[in-house]
Amino acid sequence: MGPSCLSWKEVVMLYLDVFITHGCPSEDEARRLAESVSRTFTNVTVAVRNFLDDEARAAAFGVFVVPAFVLDGQIIGMGPINPRQLYGAILRRGGILASQNGQTGQMEPDQERSSSHETL
Repeated sequence: MGPSCLSWKEVVMLYLDVFITHGCPSEDEARRLAESVSRTFTNVTVAVRNFLDDEARAAAFGVFVVPAFVLDGQIIGMGPINPRQLYGAILRRGGILASQNGQTGQMEPDQERSSSHETL
């Protein structure tokens, strides 16, 4: 039996909100992790948001500590987060890893790929 193939209609697009505050000791690491997610997964759109500029959105998700990682409206973690925890949550929700040499497989967080990433 050969490998299964997903049609474009079966691909689930995921949305990751990353809330930070400027000057927070964890800001740089949260930004690096957000960028890593956008390079690693083909179907995840990442938005880095300043908590103080978007308090209403953060409150709607229940965010009260930064950095905070919210995947499709569900808090994955608040405060510093282990990348494996975030990657695992994305994979469980249907995250699709970028191809590497024609093979789909686990990529390390620092491998590069272009994807959708925005800072708000």
